[in-house]
Amino acid sequence: MTEDDRQGVIPSERLETLSMPVMVVWGTDDPVLPVSQAEGLPPHFHLHHVLAAGHMLVEEAPGLVAEAVRHNTRRRSRSQRPVFDAAAS
Repeated sequence: MTEDDRQGVIPSERLETLSMPVMVVWGTDDPVLPVSQAEGLPPHFHLHHVLAAGHMLVEEAPGLVAEAVRHNTRRRSRSQRPVFDAAAS
């Protein structure tokens, strides 16, 4: 996140209030944002680790990133499908 054209930090208290689905894809060898920072993410965030990848995931592992997005989209669409009660039929 940026504020006043500078990179900043979103306080964990604010992250925990997000009610929308959040997917994080993180390279295990990221020298800019170490993967250990993922330990502080709220438990409802869906975290994907990309092994042996650094900070530029889309360039380093485009197929894995695309698959993580597809997986999350499928997971999200399943949770939004209407549920029909058999007794109502």
